[in-house]
Amino acid sequence: MRNGNRWITVGLLAMFAAFFAGAAHLFLLRYEVGDVYPPYSTLRSDPLGTKALYEALERIPSITTERNTRDMKRLSVSPPPTVFILGVPPELAWWEETQQSADALAAIMHAGGRLVVAFAPTRTYSGDEDLYTQFRNSQSEEEEKRRSRLRGRGEDGEEDGEDLGKPVDLREVWKIDVDRPKSPTGDGQEDRRDLEAMSVPGETLPSSLEWHSIAYFKPSDAAWKTLYECDGKPVAVQREIGDGTLVMLTDSYLFSNEAMRKSPETEVIARLMGPSERAVFDEMHLGISERQGVMTLARKYGLHGFVFGFAALVLLFFWRNLVRLTPPYEDEFDQSAWYSKGREAAEGLTNLLRRSIKPSDLLGTCVNEWKRAVGMRRPDSQKKLEKMQTVLDAHAAGNTKPVDLVLAYREMVRITTERK
Repeated sequence: MRNGNRWITVGLLAMFAAFFAGAAHLFLLRYEVGDVYPPYSTLRSDPLGTKALYEALERIPSITTERNTRDMKRLSVSPPPTVFILGVPPELAWWEETQQSADALAAIMHAGGRLVVAFAPTRTYSGDEDLYTQFRNSQSEEEEKRRSRLRGRGEDGEEDGEDLGKPVDLREVWKIDVDRPKSPTGDGQEDRRDLEAMSVPGETLPSSLEWHSIAYFKPSDAAWKTLYECDGKPVAVQREIGDGTLVMLTDSYLFSNEAMRKSPETEVIARLMGPSERAVFDEMHLGISERQGVMTLARKYGLHGFVFGFAALVLLFFWRNLVRLTPPYEDEFDQSAWYSKGREAAEGLTNLLRRSIKPSDLLGTCVNEWKRAVGMRRPDSQKKLEKMQTVLDAHAAGNTKPVDLVLAYREMVRITTERK
């Protein structure tokens, strides 16, 4: 490979490397902000995320934090955790869970854990139907089939694969529902008032909280205890289930990065956290799930060095095949002298024969070459050879002028081509 081509190759490789490095840097910047993740995810560092709360709890030595990206039934309940399920849309059919998922949530609380469910804030007024009914009526048939498959059932209600059990309505299990008020004027679509949640008498909590949701709870069991009210309706409630606690809020704002920066409600968060020393932030309900792939296993078992080493080996292999490590071979002779411009190969062969064979030996050379090429494979080869030898002897004994040489050659050609 010449020096010019080598530098071109090196330049192209450097250009591609710079391009991919820039693209990777842009992706890393995007993931650092975290806006590729859903709102109220602990992976978002913008105002809509909850990364600040996650990292704040992580810095407390006595508390361990973790993200749950797998099914809740796989979550260990020892030691009893406080599970945060944040940013749940109030109209979402999250209330309808499989029996196994409902049992997993119940197991957390019966083991002494705490379940904190906070819905995403909403300002839109309700219609004539409640939120859950509006949501279910707005779903297309294809969406309902998709949700049925996710619950482990077939399109016609038949079991598809693993038996996950029949769907369970958590509203009936927990004896509570969520709704939004109707528009007071009938023409408003959103409530743009500055809302404030007030603590009920007897609670050792801050007297008021900035609230961003008009949704409220409708508990149907006396076991529910109201913590905060907004416009006289409960917006933060809790109840005891087994040895644990279930806490529900209609707004997730106080957990957001924006709230943690402007006015962190540390006393309320500490109350919601409870005595548990283990905080689990569920990401599964936001659509962030973990799949056990090759890269997941590599991160789990610390195989980063092996992966980077293998990638470096592949790059070195391609580089070795593209660029020579030794200097190019320099010929001692000018290769241009080997070529003659403007001449054909036949003319070159003629010149070679003229320099190598004397005119007096030309006919004898032709006879010897014919004998070596044809030999005695033909029946009449011996007779033709005798005739050519006669012509050769006559020519050698007579005149060797070029004209006689041409005539003798033609006679030999006639002898070799004649037929019986």
